[in-house]
Amino acid sequence: MTIEQIGALEILRKGALHRFERDETGAWLYHGQQDDANAATHTHRADPIVASTITQAITMFSRTQKEQPIPLIPGSDEYGVSRPDTLVMVYQPSKAEPVARFSLGIVSPDGYSRYVLPIGANEAVTIAEYQITNLMAMIDAVSKNPAPMMPSA
Repeated sequence: MTIEQIGALEILRKGALHRFERDETGAWLYHGQQDDANAATHTHRADPIVASTITQAITMFSRTQKEQPIPLIPGSDEYGVSRPDTLVMVYQPSKAEPVARFSLGIVSPDGYSRYVLPIGANEAVTIAEYQITNLMAMIDAVSKNPAPMMPSA
């Protein structure tokens, strides 16, 4: 999936939901965690620096290549994909349901790969660990300094 085909990306990391989405101009913004009670009372404005950080990380993630298929042993979680700390959901523009979901497992013993289970697949795969490191760095960078919230009219 190319960056142009992605309208939003959600990362559920250790119970905290981080949502990144495009505004009406196509600029990326950190939407953060939002509950239904607050959804109608504010909008977000894309900050150019934050948008650049998000664009770079999501562009890199959209280029992720599968390295190796990993057969799963029923009832075993040796790769950490059955009870993950992190889930990634990818959305197409203007769609409510994710087009792809990934359960992020543990880092491989050599430290260069990460075990990932595409939800619904029969086997895990490995991907380059730097892809996940980039996503986590994006969360850390933008959640400390999100774009300001603006009250809606």
